[in-house]
Amino acid sequence: MYNSHGLLLAAHQPFESTRRAIEQEVDVDSRTEILGQNTVRIRVGDTDMGRQIRQRLEELDAPLHAYRTGLIKEA
Repeated sequence: MYNSHGLLLAAHQPFESTRRAIEQEVDVDSRTEILGQNTVRIRVGDTDMGRQIRQRLEELDAPLHAYRTGLIKEA
């Protein structure tokens, strides 16, 4: 698994059936090992999509700013 914290390896033990797990309240045994840890968390704003969203917000904010400063008058 890879997330904003880093890279993890998870190993899940097989279980007999969902029914048995529910009836006997058996948890799926799993182990997780951290393979790599990011020193700085990666967030949406750090991705290509995040930059596109930020640019779109700036484009939407420009007319609002123009209206608030009086450059655009109400019709």
